[in-house]
Amino acid sequence: MHICACEVLLEKNGAAGASDRLRFEHELVAGTANIADVISYLEDCMLRELPSWQVLSLACLASLAQNGFSAKHFQSFREHFLRTYGYEYLPILHSLTSKRLLIEKPRPIVGGAGAPAPPSPSPGDSLPTLPFLIKRLNLVPTSEDAAVDLRNPSMMSYVFSGAFTPPFCQVVANTMVHGWNTNELKKTFGRVLVEENSYIPADRRPDNRMRKAILVFFLGGVTYAEVAALRLLAVQNNFRILIASTNIIHRETYMKYLSDLDSRLI
Repeated sequence: MHICACEVLLEKNGAAGASDRLRFEHELVAGTANIADVISYLEDCMLRELPSWQVLSLACLASLAQNGFSAKHFQSFREHFLRTYGYEYLPILHSLTSKRLLIEKPRPIVGGAGAPAPPSPSPGDSLPTLPFLIKRLNLVPTSEDAAVDLRNPSMMSYVFSGAFTPPFCQVVANTMVHGWNTNELKKTFGRVLVEENSYIPADRRPDNRMRKAILVFFLGGVTYAEVAALRLLAVQNNFRILIASTNIIHRETYMKYLSDLDSRLI
């Protein structure tokens, strides 16, 4: 079984363009990517007719990291994608746009100085952007941080080769250290956060000999990367972390789920 798993990994990692794709993903979350190079790579993937969902997932990451594509790049990508994979994908592109996963930047106002800056996330009026979350939660290592040892990891970002820490794993880590802070979480996630306190006093005092535990429930699914990151966090802090979820997901199947859901409703 392990040999078969290794063969699959080698096949995936050795596929044409896999190293370039990984490099672009790391540069996008770090904010150092040249968007023209990303678009050129996406066009090359479409010319080689790589799986459509691989192309869409990278395009969505680029859109999230850049707060949208320019009008030129957005229209060019849509047209090229539909010509390559077929116009049956049009509802899927519409679905991804409606969920703000694949969007166009606001156009400049005619006669004005330019497009207004997007509002900063706040509790009542907007959703947090990916760059905002990365900066606020420190999800990307800085140049001063030590390199991640993938054989003996000490940071949760090892699940993405040291390039990125899963956001909700970082929320769990912050909660373990600083406690649950509703005000700070609302400043981070805006109106997405919903809190309901249903605390029931225990019949007896807890046994101090038992390790502390926390239950993390992922609505909509959890990835293996998030599970691995939380396992490392638990080991490092001698803490029991119980993970519950509706299902196990990865980016391509989750995007298909979101798109198929809308396709049935259109």
